[in-house]
Amino acid sequence: MSCVVKRLSELDFKLQEIGKLYIPNPSGEPNLVILFPVTRTGKIARECWNNVLKTIKSSHVHALVVIDKTGTGEAGEYFTFHGKEMHSSLYILARDRLEPIFDSQKYIELDEMLWIQQIHDDDSWEGSLGLPSEAEDTDLFLVNFYLRSSESWMEVTEKNAPPARVIFSAIPALIWNRFSGFMFEQGGHVAGSVDATISTVTLLSCELKQLPNFKYFYSSHHWSRRSYAEGHLRSLSFSDGWGGLASADIAILNRNLDNLSALNFFQALLPHQRLTESRKVLMAALQPTLHRRVYMCISYLIVSYLWVPTLVLALRLGVKSVAPCNTHFQDFKRLNYLIRMSWRARTPQQLVKFIEDNLDSQGITRLTERFDFWKQQISELDLIKN
Repeated sequence: MSCVVKRLSELDFKLQEIGKLYIPNPSGEPNLVILFPVTRTGKIARECWNNVLKTIKSSHVHALVVIDKTGTGEAGEYFTFHGKEMHSSLYILARDRLEPIFDSQKYIELDEMLWIQQIHDDDSWEGSLGLPSEAEDTDLFLVNFYLRSSESWMEVTEKNAPPARVIFSAIPALIWNRFSGFMFEQGGHVAGSVDATISTVTLLSCELKQLPNFKYFYSSHHWSRRSYAEGHLRSLSFSDGWGGLASADIAILNRNLDNLSALNFFQALLPHQRLTESRKVLMAALQPTLHRRVYMCISYLIVSYLWVPTLVLALRLGVKSVAPCNTHFQDFKRLNYLIRMSWRARTPQQLVKFIEDNLDSQGITRLTERFDFWKQQISELDLIKN
């Protein structure tokens, strides 16, 4: 089979009623789709692109989807020219480089008996790709996944695997298409932490299998230190649209609310016992440890009592405006209060009340549809019997 190239631009999506790229599977046999988002350019990036093509050519891959976010279309041109010898279909999706990664991926819809597996341009890998002919449509094929530890690579186990392991594994169409719907239902914009959500529901709903001939080496530089992780979460939540509330605490709260919403959204695919058990676990995850409660209270007292003498000192020194400091202080108070109010929710209905009383009043217009989605999905969790 010769390479079939299909290019879709932003204009193409506007002309389509649904705005989705549908990847057919005429054979009806288990087949693999590789998803490759591209943001980097230059010599090192092209070496990575060439490695992708080499891996595809030595594997059994049905299609390669390149999300070109280079801004210049360089990646699309490269794969169109150099991918001519691939025995796989090639799809090029041109997206805005500033668009969040999962917002770009929601456009992909898979035919039956297709699996989708991601490769990113800041990671590395080795081996060949492909699925066994006896694959079932509820199978999740986990890659051999490695994280850097000191100067060496450490293979993760089931107990210490991060959500990224599922994202870079072969996810069945049954889950992926539902996940695409999950993203669209939130208004077409989802948080960067949604990888934890798809990992949660996929592990709950699928039979776990292995891809023995492929190793994936994940660049975990964002999570290598606590300070890096908190900074990355803060950055993600700011890009997400939380404004002055952007923080690691908000990113984690958003993730927990997404996970609870996903339990209801995916409930038709989840075994009932796993569903009810996960509901209890996720509701309990909203409750902080004693250490966390003490830390939040002390930090609030310190900032509150330091603010007044700081303001007085600034005025005595002749500072013309303390507005920026006042804005940060007010944002801190809002965030602290918001997180502490979330701890009071012990049932899905109480959590819905928290969203109505606290999130709806924040005036974050970009997230209005997400808040409505959360309220609808979480309220229905109470209808699921234990």
